[in-house]
Amino acid sequence: MKKLFSLHSILLILVFFSVIYGQTMERTAVIVDQSGMSTEVKNLSIGAGQPAKYYEAYGKLVVFTETFDVLIPGSNLISIEYIGDGTKNKRIFDVSYFWIGVKKMISGNLIDISLTGQSDFGSFSISSNELKQLRFSQVSDKIKQKEEFHSNGYITLSDGTKLEFGDRSTGTSFTQKKYTLKRHTYYSYRYKNPLPQNAKDMMLKQQRFEWVSGVKSGYYESIAFDRGKSQGLVEFKDLKSIEFEGENNRNIIITLKNGNSTKAIINESGNVKDFDGLIGVCGKGEFYIERKNIRIVYFY
Repeated sequence: MKKLFSLHSILLILVFFSVIYGQTMERTAVIVDQSGMSTEVKNLSIGAGQPAKYYEAYGKLVVFTETFDVLIPGSNLISIEYIGDGTKNKRIFDVSYFWIGVKKMISGNLIDISLTGQSDFGSFSISSNELKQLRFSQVSDKIKQKEEFHSNGYITLSDGTKLEFGDRSTGTSFTQKKYTLKRHTYYSYRYKNPLPQNAKDMMLKQQRFEWVSGVKSGYYESIAFDRGKSQGLVEFKDLKSIEFEGENNRNIIITLKNGNSTKAIINESGNVKDFDGLIGVCGKGEFYIERKNIRIVYFY
């Protein structure tokens, strides 16, 4: 009886450690570059370099199509296959990944960033522009877990594509709030950046400067507009639809949930862009859509 108990205990311990190992096992990627060179890479990470307009883009692969961009967490990636014709503006990749527990695939170009990791020959780095193929040898069970997706409306794009946007059921109200539909606004600015002083500067008691340009972004669940000589702002929760038309999609028709409708113009002056695009989540993942590609936003 004692022997059986001991054997049972050993089996439980082995199962326990195998589960722990399975959860912490490193994902290995096999990467083939445009020259055909193949490398096994561990601890692969996606470098910085994405435009500031993307909300919390660190560690995510940005795939952009003709009308919208999708941001895919690196942990969700399965494979990347280059299928384009080689020209910079027409490079096409097939990207497969898991999103809310379901395997997805999207075709588009990649933003030029660095992929880094460790290989048998030390540190590894490759530009996404030089990538031909990337395949992971393991897929975590965690990203296969199904999540609920609650649709709050849809966006019709200039090419006729229809994207339903909504909320992910991730278990925390904070995370859900983060993924609701938001308007991206930004303004550009310049500031003086002090240069290091040399002996001459210190002798003359002077400080040299250089002008540096920067951009600050904001994300809001509302739309701001000009109507006649007045300005207005309406929360998304009170809207039935926003229709875009005219030059640069600045002319809009706003319809409230109570049925009232009005024509307006999106405010845009100087270094301020009050409505650059929309961010949110859809059935394909996190998205960014520039205003010029939006035809209508419809709220349920």
